[in-house]
Amino acid sequence: MFKTWLTRVAFLLLSLAVTYAYFRPRPWHFSIADGDKYAHASAFFLLTLVIPLVLRWAALRLWLLMVLIGVVAEFMQGALLPHRSFSYYDMAANVLGVSLAVAGIVVVRRLCGSAERKSPALPVSHHSSQDKR
Repeated sequence: MFKTWLTRVAFLLLSLAVTYAYFRPRPWHFSIADGDKYAHASAFFLLTLVIPLVLRWAALRLWLLMVLIGVVAEFMQGALLPHRSFSYYDMAANVLGVSLAVAGIVVVRRLCGSAERKSPALPVSHHSSQDKR
């Protein structure tokens, strides 16, 4: 139960941080060239990695949702904030972060599934009695 609560809190805090960073009135200033692209990719990478801890979705569904959020957020940023602008490069960085995270999730899920099939010592069910409460 604590793990479930903790992952939900982590998801909420990360979501709030990304939302604030994305929609703050003035853009961040980075000391490296194209630093905001790294920030976009990293934010969407981390957010996409945390979602499966809260929701058990198929990888394609997760990818579609996060890409949609990344695209819509970029359009909203350009339309609603006077000191911010729309950028296809930012949108591409969002999609890159989501794609890398989903690819990593798919690989880990396949490796874990492969290990479970090969090792009879591992439990068959992923649900413990504590998860059913």
